[in-house]
Amino acid sequence: MVAATPQKALLILTSDLLVRDEELRWRTALDDTVLREVVGADIRLQRSLQDNVMVHGFNGTSRLWRMPAAAIRRGSVFEVSGAGLAKLAQRAASGQWLGERTHEGFGRFRLDAKLPGVTGDASPHGKLSPTADVAEEAIAELKAEIGRLITPPIELTVDTLQSDGKSVVRIVVPRGDSIPYVLQGSHIYVRQESETSLALRDEIVQLVRRALEGSRKSPPATAEVVAGAGTQTAESGPAAVAVPPAVPPNGVEPPRTGVEIVQTEERKGVLYHTMRDLRNGSQVQNVTRSSARRLWQYAISRKEKHQLELGEIVWTGDLGLWRKYQQGRRMRFDLVQRLPDGSLRVYYGVTEEGIHGPWKALVGSE
Repeated sequence: MVAATPQKALLILTSDLLVRDEELRWRTALDDTVLREVVGADIRLQRSLQDNVMVHGFNGTSRLWRMPAAAIRRGSVFEVSGAGLAKLAQRAASGQWLGERTHEGFGRFRLDAKLPGVTGDASPHGKLSPTADVAEEAIAELKAEIGRLITPPIELTVDTLQSDGKSVVRIVVPRGDSIPYVLQGSHIYVRQESETSLALRDEIVQLVRRALEGSRKSPPATAEVVAGAGTQTAESGPAAVAVPPAVPPNGVEPPRTGVEIVQTEERKGVLYHTMRDLRNGSQVQNVTRSSARRLWQYAISRKEKHQLELGEIVWTGDLGLWRKYQQGRRMRFDLVQRLPDGSLRVYYGVTEEGIHGPWKALVGSE
């Protein structure tokens, strides 16, 4: 929208703006000189309300996720004047962008004739307070991008909440009936507690199996292995190796969060592990320390570098506490279970939410 007064207008960013300086560093603010370079016209900056933010994005050319970058935050407002306003208005009307062109659509903007939330005696440079129209624009843009980038289509709930006087966009993602869902046509992600990561091969196989089972209307499996038999044939790598059952013979179920390393083998000097997710019993094979996610990396590092010493374990019957540590605001436990044959099972990174039954007495949660 072109400003009513041609001598003065407002440039409002409707998406984050990426701008580099002469040394290719990301700029976190625009001054009068930089703004003229970005706009490419004779524009003078009168005053501004601008902020910066760290952004991530997907490069459509290289098909890789870009490294985090600093950007001028969406919703930043610049009061501008000068002979270049007509050229700037033409660019806005034709849907052109400012700054570095990217696949994600950074640098979108509009022109307006009113500076929202700024009075005549307000500070000319300050932090920007989110407004309702910015939140609505963000929601509309999110819905459009989700519909364009995710297949098959999934129904999301997108709304706003107020937190400390600021509008926060909330996205509620249902489980969905058409798994796996794909981003950008080829990227499949899985959620593990608070971490979202690209799916590994075995996880993709499990998602497809789950979808096929659902299409046949068969009862959903509680685990990706046959718990009664306690074995699984490796889908890649050397010959099949027996793995422990999901529920030990002594009847005490494992914790319900964390991870267990059920099998380790060395191939050409590299250790490959089979990981069991204790939340659902699913297993992922051929995980190395370099390819593992955060919790898995911790478990693999502990197994490879720290020999389990019985003297370090606090026992309550056949259940043992090996290590207790805090990660962020959450307390985590490395727990041990002794089986009737004397072998030990180790559960890494268990949170308090996964502690149940006899495990509560062990960690003092009762």
